[in-house]
Amino acid sequence: MFPPVPPRRGLPANPTLLPVSSSRGLQRTPSALEKEQVLQLLAAPNQREYTGFRDYVLLTVLFDTGLRINETLNLTVDDLNLTDKTITVRASVAKNGKSRPVPIGKCTAELLAVLIEENQKQFTSRNPSTVFLLNNGKPLTYNQAYERIRLHGEKAVRKYVQLNQRDLQKQHAQSSPLVGV
Repeated sequence: MFPPVPPRRGLPANPTLLPVSSSRGLQRTPSALEKEQVLQLLAAPNQREYTGFRDYVLLTVLFDTGLRINETLNLTVDDLNLTDKTITVRASVAKNGKSRPVPIGKCTAELLAVLIEENQKQFTSRNPSTVFLLNNGKPLTYNQAYERIRLHGEKAVRKYVQLNQRDLQKQHAQSSPLVGV
């Protein structure tokens, strides 16, 4: 073992107490949504229309699992095990490049089953394997989904809300399982 270093004049004994400046400057700290705000956001999409129901299921999956939006948008029917209530995030989609199973709630599994059935009814000629689709049967992109979430947030939570991926993940971490209401 090394002997303790004697403190130098003008420096604290514990150098971790010194203030450290961030090279990035001030950054926005992600804030979790209140339960009421989550419920308002989930109530915003018009579930009587295909796009509204799809958006509702997308939000439900994001809140229930804490998945990144790209991981969610790239889900295929083969990634879902609705009887075991798990989603497999493929290594090709995962940020860290490793495949992982993610548990889902009963309500989320039921909603995904209904969405898949609706996709198969509406887009029979395309035989869609992607879960989250546009009205024309093509996969929903990140920018399109983000814009839809922003619009629902504007409509439901506040006059203007900036929802980002960290808000959704932090909400999942603080209140899981919230969905299933």
